[in-house]
Amino acid sequence: MVDGDGSIYAQAKKNTSNYYFGFQIEVTFQVTQSVKFLDILEYVKDIVGVGKIRIRGDVADFVLTKEEQVHNLLTQLRPFFFIQKQADLALKILEQKSAAMKSRDEAKFLEVCALVDELSAIKRRTGGTQAVKNVTSYFQSSEYKAKRKQSP
Repeated sequence: MVDGDGSIYAQAKKNTSNYYFGFQIEVTFQVTQSVKFLDILEYVKDIVGVGKIRIRGDVADFVLTKEEQVHNLLTQLRPFFFIQKQADLALKILEQKSAAMKSRDEAKFLEVCALVDELSAIKRRTGGTQAVKNVTSYFQSSEYKAKRKQSP
C-alpha cells in the first residue's frame, strides 16, 4: 500500500517566526486512498496509533508529520518498502536536521536542504514533455536508424 499509494516527502517551509534559519524542514509520511476506502485508512491509523485522516474531495489521506512518530514508523516499515532509498533519505533528514538546528550551523542546515532536494527528485515523474522530447529525439537519431537496419 505505501509504495503504490503512499508517499514519503520532505519540504523546507518558510517560517521566519520560529526558526533560526527562517525555514522549517518537515518530513511527511502519507497514504492516499479513495474515500470509498476510508475504512482502510482508519484501520491503518488505529494500528499505527498516531496520525490524522484528511479528506480532500473524493480522496482521503492518512498523514503523519510529527518528527518522532515519522522516524519510528519509517524505522519499523523500512524493511518492507520496495523503494527503501526514500525511507533512508527521510530518516537521514530527520537525524541531521536536529543536529543542524541545535548547532545553528548554516552549512549543516544547507546539507539537510540538499537531502530534501534529493528526496524530492526521487518522487518526480519520468513522463511529461521532456520524456516525449527524449524519445522523439532518439527515434530520429542515427543510432536508432542503424539498429533498425540491423533488425530483421
